[in-house]
Amino acid sequence: RPVVEGTVARGQLRDDELMKIDRLAESVYRGRAAEAERLVKNKRYDDAIAAYQVVVEKFGIDAFVRRAQAEIAKIQKLKTGG
Repeated sequence: RPVVEGTVARGQLRDDELMKIDRLAESVYRGRAAEAERLVKNKRYDDAIAAYQVVVEKFGIDAFVRRAQAEIAKIQKLKTGG
């Protein structure tokens, strides 16, 4: 099946396109992390966890998912006083 000019077939993303996706994902993650940090400072632990949970459920990029899961674990410890 031919690829139409200006489109990318599945599995054929170029390196520069992947880098753009990574940069966008990093930017979105940083925004979520900043939001979660603000929420933790206000002791709104469930809301902070929810901010990271979006990353776990929606991102699909393992490195960000692992980071979010680690942050969720830290917040859960704060929440329980552990």
